[in-house]
Amino acid sequence: MDAMIQSYMEETEEMLQRAEECLIQLEMEYSSASVNELFRIAHTIKGSSHMVGYEDIGNLMHKIEDMLDCARNETIPFDEKIASLCFDGLDTVKKMLQFKKENGSSEMEEPFAKTALRISEAVDDFIQAGKKRKRKLSPLQR
Repeated sequence: MDAMIQSYMEETEEMLQRAEECLIQLEMEYSSASVNELFRIAHTIKGSSHMVGYEDIGNLMHKIEDMLDCARNETIPFDEKIASLCFDGLDTVKKMLQFKKENGSSEMEEPFAKTALRISEAVDDFIQAGKKRKRKLSPLQR
């Protein structure tokens, strides 16, 4: 395995572990610092994935990053739905990484691609619904 890919794999696995720890903390108690850290992790994984040619992982992490950015900016509330989508996304990324590691390929199996697409669409729907809800609230309700 190429040294850059090996380094990417190791760093991404560590970041995914830290992301899960942030999510667990957020499930127990909301913290804007944890949301910001989770956002930074998603951003870093997205960028490094695109850099090594793993567009599928980068694209999924971009969706998660977008959702977390909305939560950071309070366009949508950080709630159990966001946590669930993040856990699903992180689990899918772990499986995608494992597949790439075992097969030495940047290609992705169909089930992973379908799962990533389902999560991406759910994130898009969630963001849009949150934005519509926020527009309906008066300034005093926000």
